[in-house]
Amino acid sequence: MDSERIKELLEDVLNDHGMPRTIRTALEESLATLGDEEDINVKLASIISALDEASGDPNISSYARTRIWNLMSELESMKQ
Repeated sequence: MDSERIKELLEDVLNDHGMPRTIRTALEESLATLGDEEDINVKLASIISALDEASGDPNISSYARTRIWNLMSELESMKQ
């Protein structure tokens, strides 16, 4: 599993100007998590959890929520 691919996916959504600040913060924290020495599956679980929490915000648009859910699905498929 490639941390670079995960980083690309997160940055793609982070650079989307339609993302609210709460989602951007979760994505930035998730990117910081990739630098940790933990197992990649632990990192993915942590990132998915942060994104799931952020996507539960009732104030985000359906576009942003769908984009986050798609990202979470892709990250989930990377787990070993």
